[in-house]
This record gives sequence, structure tokens and C-alpha cells, in this order.
Amino acid sequence: MSYRNSIFHGSAAEMAALPDESVDLIFTSPPYEARKVYHTADGDIGRLRGDEFIDALKPIMEECHRVLKPSGNFFLNFQGQYCDGRFSLTEAKIPIVAVEDIGYDYVQPFYWTKTRPKPDNYSRRLKNVNEIIYHFVKDARHYAVYKDSVREPSRYQGHDQNCKLCGSTLPGKMDKRAWKYNPKGRDPGNVIYSKGATGQGSGDTWNKATKRPKKDIHPALMPMELADFFVRYGSTEGDLVLDPFMGSGTTGISAARMGRDFVGYDVSDKYVGEATLRCHEARDWYEEHLRQVG
Repeated sequence: MSYRNSIFHGSAAEMAALPDESVDLIFTSPPYEARKVYHTADGDIGRLRGDEFIDALKPIMEECHRVLKPSGNFFLNFQGQYCDGRFSLTEAKIPIVAVEDIGYDYVQPFYWTKTRPKPDNYSRRLKNVNEIIYHFVKDARHYAVYKDSVREPSRYQGHDQNCKLCGSTLPGKMDKRAWKYNPKGRDPGNVIYSKGATGQGSGDTWNKATKRPKKDIHPALMPMELADFFVRYGSTEGDLVLDPFMGSGTTGISAARMGRDFVGYDVSDKYVGEATLRCHEARDWYEEHLRQVG
């Protein structure tokens, strides 16, 4: 289909290229209110604040609702901002608008905790090291997530364990909570720890493989680790992943590196061109990787 593996220049408030219920996963981070000024004023909601910001974001969330499959997931990253010395209520209003005005079901919040936050020196408040990620779905009875793909090694196995040297079974004290332990690993919880910008951590393999320079092509880069977590958790190979604020292309790169198709929108033709190049390089890397291992 022509819209797969494409990034469109324009606002996601009208995603005419995407059919109804065609997208498996949406992961995005819109500009934070009154925070960043991008290269274009047309559709740049980052210049807005308060109810004006909500009014600009709402039609995009409505389009996301239209194109999302009943089994799909919508993860929206946002950080509340201080405007005129007061913490904005926008962070609290977004899920209310999503549920009461648009018709989403709200599954849960996730929290991105920055392990290397930028230094700040506020006189009467502490720096904010967390950002919220809302998990919305079209129907709480039918959405699909892939929890096994994000599990972490369990600290305790509940009962007998295997010796790491010889593989024999070592008797151990029975944990009364053993029935809660999953042999595939533990539930990682809804707090994701990540440090800096795109290209770090799990993105290094792709960058080295394609020899793309790590350069600041966007004023608000998303950590690749963050996108990787939600692409794994909310989709499977062959699915279509949408980012309505594609920016530097992190979501699309993550999707392409893991065998998903990507699609996106951005109001800046500069970012569309660079993100398209980077996403297709990631897709080429994935296809070459399959040839080497297959």
C-alpha cells in the first residue's frame, strides 16, 4: 500500500492518506506547550499554551482514533510545563479530553524517568525528571499488547534454580509467591528509565551499521530506547506504526529496525526529508540483517 513506509508533509489533523482502522500502533511526542519554536509557524502547536494547545491537539487525536485499529494502541508522550510561574493543567486535561470528548479508553500512565536530566537551578522548586506517557486504546476489551517482549529477568525464580556452571538443579527454599513468577521474566512496571537523545543505547547498532552521523537534526530528540520499548510492547512484526509528529524519525527508525512498517506526518519539509532518509536506511539495515541470518 502506498502509505506504508512513507512520511507525509503536513498536519496530522487530516491524515487523508490513511484508511479507517489501518494502524496497529501510534507512538508520538507532540511539541510541549509554550516550549519549543520550530522552523515553521504553520501547524506548530508548540507555540501554544493552555486551552489553545488542547484545541490544536484535539483534531490530531481524533484522526488518530479514526485510523487506529480496535486492537491497536496509542501512546502519547507529554511533559507538563510551567507557564508564568505556574504548572499548566494541560497534562491533566489531555486524558480527560481523550476519554470524554473523543471516546478513547485510558489503560494506564507510563512514566519516563530521565537518568541524565539536564541541569537546572530553580530557586523555589525541584527539577522535573519525569515525563508522562498516556496509554489510550479504542476499546479496552480488545486491545493487544505483547508483554513478553518487554519482560526483564526475574530476581527470584520461586523454587529450585539451575547452577550457572554445570546446569544441575540446586534445591532452594520455596517462595510462597512462586505462582506469581513468569518463567519468561518479570513485569517491568510502568516506569521506563532512559538517558539522552536519539542514537544512544539500542540505536548504536543501527547507527554503526549505516554509518549515519549522530547530529542534532531536531530541537527535541526522543531517546531510541523509549521508542523501542513501546514499539515492542504495542506491536508485532509486520504491523503498521504511526507517528503523527514524526520529527527526526525516531519512531519510524525503531519500527523499521524491528520489522514493522512505518508512516508519519510532520509540518516541516526539512524534517520530513531527513526522517524519510533515516527511516529507509534503518529499513535497509533490517532487510540486510535478515539476509545475513537467514
